[in-house]
Amino acid sequence: MFRNTVIIHADGTPRTQHVTTNIGVEVDEQAGTAVARSYVTVLQALADLPLQPVAAGRYRDRFARREGQWRFVERRVQIRMVGDVSRHLHQTANAR
Repeated sequence: MFRNTVIIHADGTPRTQHVTTNIGVEVDEQAGTAVARSYVTVLQALADLPLQPVAAGRYRDRFARREGQWRFVERRVQIRMVGDVSRHLHQTANAR
């Protein structure tokens, strides 16, 4: 899904860093499930683009314990702020 929307640069990467902060985790031991909520800020830097935030929002992750090990189940992303994504995305993202 993301491969079709993200611009890949000469080094084979989108030249971004996703910084995740304020992580809160709620674990339901009996059900073997967990939910994590966090903020995300996407930074980008290129030779002709100084380091800057290009997007910010929230992650909501779900986990499940299977065969005694925690497994990642789902990530929902809600981008709330969008900066200059002209060198990050093929199409402009919609912020809400």
